[in-house]
Amino acid sequence: MKKEVITVVCVPYYKKFDLLVRLIESIQRQTFRDFIVVVTDDSADDRAKEYIESLGESFVYERNRQQKGPTANCNYAIEVGRRYHPRYIKVMHHDDFFTYDDSLERMVEELERDKEAIFVATGGAYIRGGEKISGYHMTKEQLEYLREDFYRIIERNVIGPPSLLLVRNYGIYMDENLKWIVDEEWYFKLLEYQNHFAYLDEPLVSIGLDDGRVTDACTQDLELLEREFAYTYVKHFQMQDSRFDPIVHNSSRVYDGKRQQGFYLQGDIFAIIRDAVRDQRKLGLWVGEEGCEKAEKNLREALGIRFDFYYFEEGFEEEREGVLPLAELLEPGSRVMWIILKKQARNIRRMFNDKQISAIPYNARHFSE
Repeated sequence: MKKEVITVVCVPYYKKFDLLVRLIESIQRQTFRDFIVVVTDDSADDRAKEYIESLGESFVYERNRQQKGPTANCNYAIEVGRRYHPRYIKVMHHDDFFTYDDSLERMVEELERDKEAIFVATGGAYIRGGEKISGYHMTKEQLEYLREDFYRIIERNVIGPPSLLLVRNYGIYMDENLKWIVDEEWYFKLLEYQNHFAYLDEPLVSIGLDDGRVTDACTQDLELLEREFAYTYVKHFQMQDSRFDPIVHNSSRVYDGKRQQGFYLQGDIFAIIRDAVRDQRKLGLWVGEEGCEKAEKNLREALGIRFDFYYFEEGFEEEREGVLPLAELLEPGSRVMWIILKKQARNIRRMFNDKQISAIPYNARHFSE
């Protein structure tokens, strides 16, 4: 078994064996060969196990001890895949497949060329009953719409499903509290980490539209849609000028009146910080409220990190080495990742991302007293 690979193809599988075979055969035809395929199985029978284990050392099979559900199963496939220290993560849902033999090669080449891109997305071909029924790619206007303000991905998914992406391995997982808008929220977190992506408009991946998809069930569940929009809105601290405002204000029952639910799962935050350190980024702490020493202590004890730079808002100044003026810390393309100690941090995060600088919020709930 390979210990390290360029790419891991992560396949969260459930029941549809014929579609799994279609996907695997498309992977076997790929001209790019430096990969491991990880299949995590949420089914009860052994058909996938017997098939995958017959394919050789580049194919890894994992049976879930208990059924995880679609999002957790996908995260588990990514988790297993990261054991091989890949440069890139390629999620492929079992009902999708590579359109061309060189699809993966072209996606890898694009990320090798564009070193600043957090992911490359492609166009897609939509397939039903084995026949192409339509194609999709982002228009010039949609690309400009998203690149001007990546917050818009929550309001409208112009990228498409995750199978259209090849993502850098920065340890950013999907939110297992979500089922319907999980894709958009994942893209949001990726772009918040690094606000630049590459795009290829050819349909390098084909998307299956056969019966029984999770998407089809979700669109019929209006309560689920309302709950997930409200959750995502609150999670990212009540985005201003959003079409979700009426939904959230009419959905307070979802949280029993508690609107501040935090930004990320603890695992998201910790993985992002660890990968920033692994990538040899410097770390900065933006201080806009009380608790600087406590935040430093928590992060040091949990992750073993110390800060290289600081910025103190007026009224919270402290003596530290590495204090930067605002103009210097906002130099575009800075290799510093900032952790923001402030309850209402949205505008600061957005300011950083406009300069293509990584910034994530600090949340005291992630640390035990």
